[in-house]
Amino acid sequence: MYILAGEALARAFGGGWERALADRITGPLGMRNTLAGEATGLGREASAPENAARPHVRLDDSLLVATTPRTHVGPAGGIRSSAEDLTIWMRFHLEAGGEVAAMREPRTPLPVEAFGAQYARSSRLSYGSGWFVSDYAGRPMVDHIGGHGGMVANVTLLPEEGIGVAVLTNHGDNLLPVAVTYRILDILLGLDPRPWNRTMIDFWDGVRAMRDAGAEAPGGARVEDAPSRLPAADYGGRYASPVYGDLDVEWDGEALRLRYGAGLHGRLSHWHHDTFRVAWADPAVRAILGRGFVSFGLDMAGRPSGLTMTGFQGERVEAPRVGDDASRRADGR
Repeated sequence: MYILAGEALARAFGGGWERALADRITGPLGMRNTLAGEATGLGREASAPENAARPHVRLDDSLLVATTPRTHVGPAGGIRSSAEDLTIWMRFHLEAGGEVAAMREPRTPLPVEAFGAQYARSSRLSYGSGWFVSDYAGRPMVDHIGGHGGMVANVTLLPEEGIGVAVLTNHGDNLLPVAVTYRILDILLGLDPRPWNRTMIDFWDGVRAMRDAGAEAPGGARVEDAPSRLPAADYGGRYASPVYGDLDVEWDGEALRLRYGAGLHGRLSHWHHDTFRVAWADPAVRAILGRGFVSFGLDMAGRPSGLTMTGFQGERVEAPRVGDDASRRADGR
């Protein structure tokens, strides 16, 4: 949704979404430390701004700096901001009326029980325009949490109380921002505190367990002695997802390798049938994406027609094969 909104913004006002954001929104609001796209330096240590947090991810018992560029996610996660600028942003939403206030109107009802501890003090839940619309102990609340690649931001507003809370972390896989936010709200509203840390840890452990289960290979357990229908090299080629862009599968003389964007690449090892397991080369990427599988489909002539990648941050990526090259080699020939 946010990627499409960025594209719409760029087409409406010309230039890229980054320029439109600066000219139409962050610039007029005086948000001088909010950068977008390549200017953020996200995932590139050499070009990252000074005095800026670095994203971190956990792999087994190690805490790693995430180095994968995140500009491919565009307006859905390619923005860097600061505490001062987010204060401006929250005050703008709390004080503005008209179309800005209308963004907080509920549009799509959601089952509050499906979100568990994230809305433990809420009796209703829906989605507005870029906000989750609910209540906090009976007080109208809008919020949104999001993150990518080792950074998480949670912004919460209680419009009738004039309260805005933004919590930023440079460690991804957790609900610490929600626990901190709710502790602050309890204090400000004079509510009896709850053990939010323990609550969010237990809830997130359950989420991770379900996510890991969803990253299993398509079709369930591994089938032994189930060879692929083609030689590994013949699966090589370019596959294009209308949402995620191009994915290149290359044969390097020893194994298939998957490349996506500027920083995602890994080796494909045969699992069963036409399904391969992805071993991401960068440990930080493995910590973010976890396990992944790529399954190839064949057309009536027995040629690769597309691929399906599962375990990509819980998403299922469908990508038809494009071009007429039967195989792509790592050396480009």
